[in-house]
Amino acid sequence: MTLSRREWLGGLAATSATVPAALAKASAGAQRGSQAGWTRLRRIVTSRDARGNTVVLADGEPTNVLELNGTRISRLWEGSRVPDTVPFTADGGLTAGNAYRDGFVGTSFYVAELPGGMRAGQIPLHRSASVDYMAILRGRVVMVLPDRRVELAQGDTIVQGGADHSWDNPFDESCLLLFVVVPAVDTSHRAAAVMPKLAELEERFAALVRRGERAGVVWRVSCEGQLISAGSIGQHADDALFRLYSMTRAITSVAGLRLIEAGRLSLADPLERYLPEFAAPRVLRDPRGGSLETTAAKRSIRILDLFTYTAGFGYAPDYPQALGLRRDDVLGLPLSTAEGIRHLARFPLLFEPGGRWHYGFSSDVLGRVIEVITGESLAQAVRRLVCEPLDMRDTDFHAPSGRLAAAYARREGRLVDISAQLPKSSDYERPGRLHSGGGGLVATADDYWKFCEMLRRGGEGPRGRLLATSTVESMLGNRMLPEQGPLFWHQSVRSPAMSGGGWGLGIGVRVAPVDDGVLRSPVGEAFWGGLAGTGFFVHRASGVSAVVMTQYLGSDSDDPVVMMRDIVYRALLPTGGLR
Repeated sequence: MTLSRREWLGGLAATSATVPAALAKASAGAQRGSQAGWTRLRRIVTSRDARGNTVVLADGEPTNVLELNGTRISRLWEGSRVPDTVPFTADGGLTAGNAYRDGFVGTSFYVAELPGGMRAGQIPLHRSASVDYMAILRGRVVMVLPDRRVELAQGDTIVQGGADHSWDNPFDESCLLLFVVVPAVDTSHRAAAVMPKLAELEERFAALVRRGERAGVVWRVSCEGQLISAGSIGQHADDALFRLYSMTRAITSVAGLRLIEAGRLSLADPLERYLPEFAAPRVLRDPRGGSLETTAAKRSIRILDLFTYTAGFGYAPDYPQALGLRRDDVLGLPLSTAEGIRHLARFPLLFEPGGRWHYGFSSDVLGRVIEVITGESLAQAVRRLVCEPLDMRDTDFHAPSGRLAAAYARREGRLVDISAQLPKSSDYERPGRLHSGGGGLVATADDYWKFCEMLRRGGEGPRGRLLATSTVESMLGNRMLPEQGPLFWHQSVRSPAMSGGGWGLGIGVRVAPVDDGVLRSPVGEAFWGGLAGTGFFVHRASGVSAVVMTQYLGSDSDDPVVMMRDIVYRALLPTGGLR
């Protein structure tokens, strides 16, 4: 029996309380239990994916569980051997490190082993509405529902409708399970039309991993809110937490803009109103010449200057060495955010407030302003003002144990784990007192995609409006004058992502179209990236939101996001659409 995608998805999203009648009729042996949202099937279930492919989930041998258009997907299993099996963890759940994606965008296959005598929680693979198939490949297991226990054995297949559940294997032998997670989106005609064109994206990312240039890549691309390409390849789990570094800035800016909309802060306010230590700033006469001579600033630093990066702050290497400003004295783990920013206030500015754009501590100072206004730590304020309203459940200034992705660099032609050597803008592994508004957050690809989607939708989030559309338009509008530039994020390495770039309120914006053989990007794109190879871009006019996550340090760290732009815009924008 073949079901239409509408029949397939109808009633099976995570909020559903019913199972479509068509599915119930798919098997004479189907049994509806008292738990709404679940159907037990004992024969083949056939459906169609977003591209119209016929997808088959069947009982029986592991090598016959899943087919695509009549062709068995054999790379998941090789004979009786099941590679890349992920064990359950004792505290519940399994790691999504062996996500296998093939044939249809956004769908993931997972194989997990639950040893005898172990209990585990609900599988944390799906953060949003999804249709989930589960098949028992070997052994027996008990699915624990809120009101009953259901024993399943090899050959049983379950279609999940979202009920809370956990797993229990009280038997002696281990149980092998297959999970198929399908995003529950009704893909638009436009999105469906470009999906085949994006197959190259996964191929290019896979090639990066295969050549040893990246340990792993996780990505999300959507058109008008509908995922058209998503996946994880290599060592990074699909739900891994990544050090965002400078991608933190846009989130800090949104937290500040929410305070402005609430009337608690103004772009015109002098900084010393909130941080008196920055009153009467002084400016270096010749910061590049090494002179320590200073002069009184012509005006106060304003809150606007923190958003536009024209406050006069740089990073520690930008200051004359004789001044003795060290990064760890501002962003050092023994410090609190307040202590670090108070230390920064002792040093002169590199430039007159409002004079030049310069990458530096501006978002960190803004983060401290947010703390003073709210009476909360920046971690608490960001969680309340941004993360909770956007359902960004995993975004924080530290990662739970085992969730933080390892970081790598190339040394003598091979990847080496450099996680311990990475600079820290927060204590990524445990709660701490330092919360860098310019680089301290960790997040999943899913969470940051939700943030991008809020910007694309003009301030609308999953739980209602977060920012006024006019505020988002102001944030994404260019504030950098030609004489204040150029845009950069690393003084010694010129990133191709900076071409045609300007700056809004804490975020990069594209002010000129670029199609130079390396970077392809349209006017109006909002974007930025992070030190360890993360990147995002949002183009409201074409409906695009895109996020790519790696953890890699090197001069070519921007390659994945540059590659993603080229493929996505070639697929979505017509000839001349960059302008």
